[in-house]
Amino acid sequence: MSLCEEVQAQAAGLAALPDYDPERCAAFEHAATCFPCGRALRESARMMDMLGRAVLPPPSSEALQRAAAPILAEFDASVQRAPVQAGQSPGWALVLPAVVAGGAVALWLTSKGPVMPERSYPLALGLAMVAILGATISRYVRYGAAALGGMLFVSLAASLLTATENSLQVGFACLSMELAVAAIPIGTTVILARARGIVGPPGYYMMAAAAGALAGQAVLEMRCPAGSLFHMLGFHTGGVLMAIGIAGLVARLPRLQASAASR
Repeated sequence: MSLCEEVQAQAAGLAALPDYDPERCAAFEHAATCFPCGRALRESARMMDMLGRAVLPPPSSEALQRAAAPILAEFDASVQRAPVQAGQSPGWALVLPAVVAGGAVALWLTSKGPVMPERSYPLALGLAMVAILGATISRYVRYGAAALGGMLFVSLAASLLTATENSLQVGFACLSMELAVAAIPIGTTVILARARGIVGPPGYYMMAAAAGALAGQAVLEMRCPAGSLFHMLGFHTGGVLMAIGIAGLVARLPRLQASAASR
């Protein structure tokens, strides 16, 4: 395509460009010595000027209704297809029972361990209540950041209040137990999400996991004999953090995404 053919074909677009645009300047510089291109650019510039000064009447209500009808129809169809309410977790109804069940499993797993009466039962109860509250709030993803931040803060505060020494005490058993408890609400949400063909934002799964891990930490508050700050932060609060991270990865599993996309 020659320069003249290109300028004449794109005259309207070139005329609409700002005066300082290099492409527009080059086109008008060429048009100064080319009559057909100059005419095309002048006509296009005149049309743009007329359009810029034109005052169009607002669309009628009938026209707006006709334009909106297909959009609203598609929206209504999508709402009817959706098995959960907008903004809610695909498995929120079972997250709370799953967290409670996880706490029961944690108690059973540690039933043969020592009971630590010197540890504060009120603190363990507080952790359990925050876990229950977090499981309840997991229904709404818009509270995800606040819920996760609150649960992490409570977990960290409990670790700091419980620590009595600075020695190095490894506790992979505590970490594994918290992750096992967190796996119950995560698995419940994943199963329901796949069954219903909906994959919510990762925040759904992360809140459920944090609530489960916090329930496990509540049990450890009564059962774990360790007292070092390293142990509490690394394996108690660290378990909550790791559960949140695992849940975020699980929410992005290709198989889970494919299950929702196929519905």
